[in-house]
Amino acid sequence: MKRMLLPALLLAVLSAVVAARQDQAPMSNDQWKRWLDQVAPLMMKTERDQAKKVAPARRNEFRESFWLARNPDPSSAVNPVRDEFEGRILSAERRYRINGKSVWNDCGRVYLLLGKPDFVKNNLVQQHFSARDPMSTFVEQENTASEEWLYRNPPHLPTLPDGYVFRFNTSCEAIAGRTTDRLLQQAAASYVVNAK
Repeated sequence: MKRMLLPALLLAVLSAVVAARQDQAPMSNDQWKRWLDQVAPLMMKTERDQAKKVAPARRNEFRESFWLARNPDPSSAVNPVRDEFEGRILSAERRYRINGKSVWNDCGRVYLLLGKPDFVKNNLVQQHFSARDPMSTFVEQENTASEEWLYRNPPHLPTLPDGYVFRFNTSCEAIAGRTTDRLLQQAAASYVVNAK
């Protein structure tokens, strides 16, 4: 009897939470844009396309569906992926926005999708003497790494013996941009566990 009661109780609680969230006032245009900007690194292309077409009255429903697709246990009202990602947003917004605007730089995208790196090396800018004046001060080479982030085995990428190293220049742009983009798309896709 107790075994049958527990699933029914969980279902009732989950239904109440979903209903309460759906009864919220529709998101304003500013709230919608801000949310879309925040979750942009985690969105699939199809979701971005769908988000452009969502009517204002259905924005909350779209947001809840977005997070439900990433909930490892869809029968639970608790979504650890959402909680972790929203926590990362709070800590990343100050550091990884391009000029404080709504676009994430590469450091921000990596941090949001993979979390805190296992190891960080700073000040890796390679320097050389000017060819014209060997006694001059050092001159920075363009696009050389100023920081490296090492992820030993991030859960959202395949396991590699040496892990993954992301290199960023002083503007927090990935040195290997296409490789980084491909890996981040792969990581974002791995979050989707409950496809519709």
